[in-house]
Amino acid sequence: MNFWGVSSGAFILFSCTLAASGAGAQTPVAAGAGATEPGSAASEPQAPPSSGGNDGSDIVVTALRRSVSVQDIPASITAVSGDTLLSRGVTDTIALANVIPGLVFVPNFGNTIVTIRGVGSTLVAGSSEPTVAIYSDGAYLPRPFMGTLRAVDLDRVEVLRGPQGTLYGRNATGGAVNFISASPTKTWTGRIDAIVGGRNQVGISGFVSGPLSDGVQIRLSGGREKQDGPVENILRPLNVVERNGGGTDAKYGRVALRLTPTSSLTVDLSLRYDEDNAAKIDQSPVGPISLGVEGVDWTNEPWKTISNRPHSAVNKLLIGQAGVTWEASDAITVKSLTNYILGKMRTANEGDGTAFPYLYTAIWPRRSESISQEFNLFGNFDKFNFILGAFYYHEEYKSLLDYIFENPDPAAVLTQNLGQQAKVDNFAAYFDATYSFTDALRLNVGMRLNYDKNEYESISGLEPLIPTVAVAGGTIKKTKLLPKVALQYDFTPEIQSYIQWSRGYKGGGGNLPASDGSAPAFGPETLDSYELGVKSRLLNGKLTANFAAFYYDYSGLQVEKSVPPNSVLTDNAQAKAYGAELEIRYSPVPDLTFTLAPTYVHTEFTEFTSTEPLTLVPYDLAGKTLNFAPKWTVNASASKRFDLGGELLNELELTASARHNSTVVFSYFNLDALDRQRPYTVVDLNATISDVDRKTTLSLFVNNLGNKAYKTITGNFGFGYIGHWGAPRTWGARLSRSF
Repeated sequence: MNFWGVSSGAFILFSCTLAASGAGAQTPVAAGAGATEPGSAASEPQAPPSSGGNDGSDIVVTALRRSVSVQDIPASITAVSGDTLLSRGVTDTIALANVIPGLVFVPNFGNTIVTIRGVGSTLVAGSSEPTVAIYSDGAYLPRPFMGTLRAVDLDRVEVLRGPQGTLYGRNATGGAVNFISASPTKTWTGRIDAIVGGRNQVGISGFVSGPLSDGVQIRLSGGREKQDGPVENILRPLNVVERNGGGTDAKYGRVALRLTPTSSLTVDLSLRYDEDNAAKIDQSPVGPISLGVEGVDWTNEPWKTISNRPHSAVNKLLIGQAGVTWEASDAITVKSLTNYILGKMRTANEGDGTAFPYLYTAIWPRRSESISQEFNLFGNFDKFNFILGAFYYHEEYKSLLDYIFENPDPAAVLTQNLGQQAKVDNFAAYFDATYSFTDALRLNVGMRLNYDKNEYESISGLEPLIPTVAVAGGTIKKTKLLPKVALQYDFTPEIQSYIQWSRGYKGGGGNLPASDGSAPAFGPETLDSYELGVKSRLLNGKLTANFAAFYYDYSGLQVEKSVPPNSVLTDNAQAKAYGAELEIRYSPVPDLTFTLAPTYVHTEFTEFTSTEPLTLVPYDLAGKTLNFAPKWTVNASASKRFDLGGELLNELELTASARHNSTVVFSYFNLDALDRQRPYTVVDLNATISDVDRKTTLSLFVNNLGNKAYKTITGNFGFGYIGHWGAPRTWGARLSRSF
């Protein structure tokens, strides 16, 4: 079978999209490759990596589909430059949580669990999509296994909190994470990055960008990285070739073209490929195990496992994009964005995390192929600006999960096959409009008419006893109106405020089959969000202080329940969340910066009854905390720049940062200490040295300085708790040379 086989007619890479620019107006973004406006600062040659300690509040973002300073956006958003991520050793999405306040990014069986403000999907089974949407240059990544995207050649990452639906093609309940690639440049530039580090880390990456001719710009980027994983298999029998799991064996590349045949027309084309073949030992015992003998068949020592089965993974992602931006007039711009995404992951894990022959999760292939088409019309007038959008999305998804129940007698080995395939269609029309009553008072309203259709079929079998066949299926259709209303008021040019109500929505789907072969459907979820925010620049720009408070009312929250010995089902519940977040940035002098970002979130079920899968005791879970929703997260950093005065050693920047998490719950029932992780703090250090023209830089970093062992996920399938540990102490050095 051709792994990268493309459905006939699926790869449509031409389109047109709408945006606006008037005198003094915020500029709409160009479509497609690297969502930056032609000729903007973001499309000019980039400086080499810096920790970015002193300029984060001035990042120009496109979160509202217009290029504007992050500080001027009436929404809760955090933006981090791509160079800052590289200098701090953040090269994949899992590590983003170390630099984004209130964000949780957890690996799980090759998937990612993402939550913002305690809201996110913990589902890895069934046909559910993520609650927090992840985008790559406007392309929606529909499946959790796509969340391990490499964070390379980025202009920035933008994280939006709260429901999204009136600005982006695909709607999301909990928020959005946007990876914005760097754009082709008008002058020739490039950079080479080499990295070495702990656990045999080596890597090289780079880009070259510039004009091929008048009106044609190109950007080529790519790299190769390898690193042993933090999880050591101390048994290593003959059939287990890997010694360390959870590492990196990645190669990636991207080509982007920008065509400007006229001053009013821009065409962006891009093709991106990511591949990672590192073995994923995602689980090992974190407490006592009833199988085998401690020290012989299992160990719960952090970052170690005793496994008698091989672990492997192949994760590939192909993204093709085409965008057109036409500035029809000074006030009207038309845009189009076409996306094609093909992703596939194959993993093999030992399900019990021990050398005892009990449960082996054999090959788990997942394949997703999707296309989307988005049209926008942007208008920007004196007191009135608007966005009109139309969106179409189609995805075909397949998954087959094999559980092998091992036995010393080969004739007694059983294999349970659980699979699902789905076809997902989404049609939407939306608008977002703002009217300025005065220079200080604005009203923002939005509406999305959303139609979802999910056709699914579930597959089940217990070989060789029961043949693997389709056991259930169905179609879920839903049309939903998703409104948004916001009032924005500027107390002064430096102090802005907003109050907003919006509604988020995620469609329902079908479950993987249970042990009895049934595969019930689960319903959609709806989130009503109420938010109040204040953004301010004070003390002549030395102090930036942003505050937001929110209340979420969740209806039909999709939750996952484990059903031993090997079933996982999705159900619906009622829940609420409320909290507040503060982001402070203070630079008393130009070369010294302090940041502090505490986030408080209270989550609880308001209506949910479920049976605990091990004891089969029913529980009323009203008042219980949601999973992966720490009540407190605190991000803090201090950065100092020193003038060294030399040609080669011209500037030194030192940065210390810390992230604190309060208790995190992994099970809704929360009956055991291993169902949760106690509070912990992780400290990172970074030093960056640059030459006089900032063409050569050397970044040194140590992440998790104290080598803190903390659990990111656990689960009990009847024989004890297995789980995943956060990354141990990691160090590295990155040398960059720009030209």
